Amino acid sequence: ITDRIDGMDVILIDDIIDTGRTLCAAAHAVKARGARKVYAFSSHGLFTKGAAERIASAPIDKIIVTNTVASDAYTTPELSNKIVRL
Repeated sequence: ITDRIDGMDVILIDDIIDTGRTLCAAAHAVKARGARKVYAFSSHGLFTKGAAERIASAPIDKIIVTNTVASDAYTTPELSNKIVRL
C-alpha cells in the first residue's frame, strides 16, 4: 500500500475468492492504514472450507461476485448481508 488511504473507501479486486485468506489479509491491511470502508469485487467466488467464517469476521463491508460458480456461501447467515451475487 503506497498511497494515503486514511478516511477513504477502498476497492479490492481479486479474480478468485477461494479460502478468502488473501482477501481478508488485504482488508485488514487497508483498515489498519485507515480505510473507511472496504469493498471487494471478484469474478469467481468459490468460498471453500473456512472462507465463510474468515470473511464474516474480516473488515469487508461488501463483496460483489459474479455467478460463474455455484456456492452455498451466498445464503449462509454469516455472509448473506456481505455478498452480492450478480
